[in-house]
Amino acid sequence: MQKFRILLLTLLMALLIIPLAFASVGVKNDGTMLGAATDINFSTGLTATGDGSEKTVVGGPVAAFTSGTVAGVTITGSTIDSSIIGAASAAAGTFTSINADSVTLTTPLVGTVELPIQLFTLTGTGSAQAAVTATTTPGLELDNLLTNVSWADGEVTPVQVTLKVPEDYLSSGAFKLFCDSSDSTTPTQVDFDVYVNGHNTTWDATTTNQTPVALSTGAGTPCVVTLTPATDFASLAAGKVVTLRIWRDNVSDGTGDLETYYAEFYYNRK
Repeated sequence: MQKFRILLLTLLMALLIIPLAFASVGVKNDGTMLGAATDINFSTGLTATGDGSEKTVVGGPVAAFTSGTVAGVTITGSTIDSSIIGAASAAAGTFTSINADSVTLTTPLVGTVELPIQLFTLTGTGSAQAAVTATTTPGLELDNLLTNVSWADGEVTPVQVTLKVPEDYLSSGAFKLFCDSSDSTTPTQVDFDVYVNGHNTTWDATTTNQTPVALSTGAGTPCVVTLTPATDFASLAAGKVVTLRIWRDNVSDGTGDLETYYAEFYYNRK
């Protein structure tokens, strides 16, 4: 009986010691691993590779994120693909590897607020406030198989749209329009201004006529027109209510119609 107990104890000790002898590892402060174990997958996005005496712990794929910093990892390279950012509309951000604790984007993520042309209303005084229709000036037209707000030569009545600045707003702020013209000689120009209002704040009753922006293409070729307010956006912040007014500039324009098909507000987001 005594021999049987000694044999059983010996077998139990062998079962405990042998795995440790072949798989014992130690992780140093610099992230390397000591020990003779083969490559190890930690099942948490980390792997350890190297020769039989030293191994380096390597991080797996970066999890999706919505801010400009990813904690706890160091990434080398030049760009982050938009597929891991977590927002379909966000552009890929260029980043710099700062240290082992964070990655900081040097190109901020971009957020947008869509402003379909059907949301715009006429801007006037008193009863002149009305929806844009096929019989108003400017009016809705069907060109290139798409609905647009169209100004003929000499028509300068503005249309307007109002939006709330999203809570993830970080900085900047501008507008993009998708436009075309019926005249290919002298580029048609878009004129605009903005109003910024907020909670418990006196109404913004004054605005600055911004510098008109010319279309970059001639008739039959649509283009994106960027409207960046040079003034009146100093108080822009998350939660503010912004009104954009646009119209056909009648000073340096040609004689073609201005056709506006789509608009959006875009900004740097958190």
